[in-house]
Amino acid sequence: MQSSHHIVISYIVRRMDLDIVEATTVMADLEKSGLVQIQPSGELEKKSV
Repeated sequence: MQSSHHIVISYIVRRMDLDIVEATTVMADLEKSGLVQIQPSGELEKKSV
């Protein structure tokens, strides 16, 4: 089973046409800003703005 991080990063790569390094940075920025959070259960939680 793929981790939630890997699934989201793969989605970012495809949708935004980024390479894996750029997509990983985007994911880290989203988590750091609090817009998304991966729960201990593996679920992705997005915050409303």
